[in-house]
Amino acid sequence: MDAFSLITFLLVTGYSFYTLFFKQKEDFLVLYLIFCLIVSFSLAVFLHISAAMWFFAVCAAGLLLSSVVSLWNKVLWTGIALFFASLYQVPINPVQFDTYLTEEYGIYCAGIECLKVEGENDYTLRGEISAIQQREFKWLLVKTEAALETDKYRVEATNILGWWTSKLQLK
Repeated sequence: MDAFSLITFLLVTGYSFYTLFFKQKEDFLVLYLIFCLIVSFSLAVFLHISAAMWFFAVCAAGLLLSSVVSLWNKVLWTGIALFFASLYQVPINPVQFDTYLTEEYGIYCAGIECLKVEGENDYTLRGEISAIQQREFKWLLVKTEAALETDKYRVEATNILGWWTSKLQLK
């Protein structure tokens, strides 16, 4: 956690508290749930506390179950909550792409080389080392594009709102 993230979290929390509790004239329960949605999402994004997403989900469910909120507002807040929860799943750094490569293809990268591990049967593993030729990682707000090219294969992947699609091409 760095100072910028902490200051940003405090500013978002303070501004949302002031706006919701001093400017709005809605039911207190609804304002409280919206405030908790904002704070829990900010905790997850700025301070990297992923357990706060559970609190985010509970507050979103509370807004859905609240009888004070109109149907239109329920649909609106549910859509906003789902969008931000999906947005949280979009990778923002290459380490998350490396994790995906390991889980999906068994490719472990470190430094200038990658190791692709394949299981031939239950008792033996086969590994293949290849040199990295090019790495690309481009983060957009709702989408991430990443690629890894070695001297033996190329992996291109796209993540849209937390869902990966990729293809592996052998050379």
